[in-house]
Amino acid sequence: MDKQEMTLDWGREQIFEIVYQLEKRLFGVRMPIIRVLIGFLSSIPYSQGGHKVLGRGHVLLKAAPGFGKTDMMQGIAHTISTKYSFMVGQPETKISELVGADEYEVGSGRYFFRRGRVFTNILLYDEINRTHPKAQAALLQAMEERFIPVGVHNTETGEIEEKIFPLFPISKEADEKRMMFWVVASGNPFEQEGTYPIPEAQLDRFAICLDIDLPSEENEEKIRLENVYAKEGGPQIETVMDPATFLDIAQMVVERVKFGKENGQYMGRIIHNSRPRPKRRRYAKKSLLDRIDAYVKAGLSPRANFHFQAVSRTIAFMNGKDFVSVDDIKEAARLVMPHRILLEPKARGKVKQHDLVEEILENTETPPWTSR
Repeated sequence: MDKQEMTLDWGREQIFEIVYQLEKRLFGVRMPIIRVLIGFLSSIPYSQGGHKVLGRGHVLLKAAPGFGKTDMMQGIAHTISTKYSFMVGQPETKISELVGADEYEVGSGRYFFRRGRVFTNILLYDEINRTHPKAQAALLQAMEERFIPVGVHNTETGEIEEKIFPLFPISKEADEKRMMFWVVASGNPFEQEGTYPIPEAQLDRFAICLDIDLPSEENEEKIRLENVYAKEGGPQIETVMDPATFLDIAQMVVERVKFGKENGQYMGRIIHNSRPRPKRRRYAKKSLLDRIDAYVKAGLSPRANFHFQAVSRTIAFMNGKDFVSVDDIKEAARLVMPHRILLEPKARGKVKQHDLVEEILENTETPPWTSR
């Protein structure tokens, strides 16, 4: 379809067709699928070469093994026919496994660069909290910068030169220059011994964070009765679009879903009210501000503004609108805020980030002109 003929309604139908395809084999996880796709579709500004480019919103999943994370990500990659990689974090995971390394080939007497798992369009990194901090840092750097600097041997001079590898082309076609690099990382919330929690300040690299809950009794019965042993292996997930079409839809969301000045003002109030003791906190009840001061070590960073706005636009689009409303901002807040609020040690056992987000939303005044 020509870009000029694309409409928001058409784009929304295409995205929900991905949901439909995944639900052929995944039961009881419709909302997690939609929320993961919200991260994927959200266009986040990243710095590159002195200017801003748009990339995908990385997602952090909190769920134990066996909740369908791998099937979900494999399915999404299949529905848009794009390159997919999977990696399980281990304490002994090497940086070279992630980003690659320059290796010597005995037969030819030359060096060649062996690419790591990050050279892909979609990467599912399971059990990230089992990975050593050095390897975690390499992944987090790739997520933010979307390129890999590597020391490569120059066979002619014998010297090591730095080469930049961008992440990651969606096509080998010469006229298609766009990139797609999207990371979904998961952490097992139940096992903490022998793990390396992601540094709190680095959680900001993830646009959204969400839990996957147990399916309902009805859906779990479907899981038990699904005919996976049939000759054809059960229902097949079909390809819906190519990566270029997906990026066209994401760009259309940026261009056509309106984010007004009043939306920015309301979002700013929410962000300011998440921070302890700032000068700009306004339009909130004193009881809320006292709790923030008592239990919060750090609120949302300035970078969160980009993620918050992008996710709000995408939620409005998924809700069938061409403008961002108060409800869209509140829905986005529940995805982008909890993992960014860092609590004081004394808050342990007393306050949870999700509860604070709900208090902020309940006690922050909505601008009167934001009525839609």
